[in-house]
Amino acid sequence: MLHHHTHTVAPNQCCSSFVQAIDALVATMWSVIRRFDNLHAYKHLFKSCHMIDDDDNVRTFGEVHVVSALPTMSSTKRLEILDDEKHVMSFSKVGSDHILHNYRSVTIFHVEVVAMLG
Repeated sequence: MLHHHTHTVAPNQCCSSFVQAIDALVATMWSVIRRFDNLHAYKHLFKSCHMIDDDDNVRTFGEVHVVSALPTMSSTKRLEILDDEKHVMSFSKVGSDHILHNYRSVTIFHVEVVAMLG
């Protein structure tokens, strides 16, 4: 796990990681995670997302509405990476009144082989 989830952080940056083991098929999980228009399906800070552009290609824009406990109501996100082979999806914030000025999210889905001890 450390190979996938170790990050270098500069003095003016912060970083957090959330790692979750899911017992599911890769194809099933990736079909949910890769949808830029459905971020709220697995990112619980978002209430909804509607696409500004009509596709899910890199550089596509989406307007995300966040949960009411946060200091902003919505923000514009840009899809930066969508790699169906490596199972990586990344987006960054390009506009809002949110206090996180350089927010970027990277979601990586990878298979871990777990040995069953018995």
